[in-house]
Amino acid sequence: MGAAAVPVAIAIGSALYSAYSSSKAGEAEKRASDKAADRAKLSAAQEARDTEKQHRRVIASQEAIYGASGLTMEGSPLLVQHEALTESKEQLRRIREGGEYSSGIYRSAGSQAQKAGNAGAIQSLLGGASSTYTAGAGFNWW
Repeated sequence: MGAAAVPVAIAIGSALYSAYSSSKAGEAEKRASDKAADRAKLSAAQEARDTEKQHRRVIASQEAIYGASGLTMEGSPLLVQHEALTESKEQLRRIREGGEYSSGIYRSAGSQAQKAGNAGAIQSLLGGASSTYTAGAGFNWW
């Protein structure tokens, strides 16, 4: 009976190891995707901060140029500055939104990878059950 049990034990061990490996691979992909998602958000936030600084410098330069030329901040100069501020806010919103979008894609991909790993684990267990049955079916256990 001991020699016949070896193929069964190997089939069971193989199935369990394969299931464990698939599950761990999915979890590793999810962790990597979560890190990429966090990096995407941080990168977008940094880009937005840098862009905002640059836009503030442009606005300050506009004010300095208008002041040096003797113009007051009303009428056309005010409209130009208002348009620059509006465009700045829109650009900053798009940068942040792009970071959120990228982050969501990475998180979704990680979630899908984890589900695929779990599905692979289940597939391995089912395949292992079949192999175990095949290995043990020909042996007279009683």
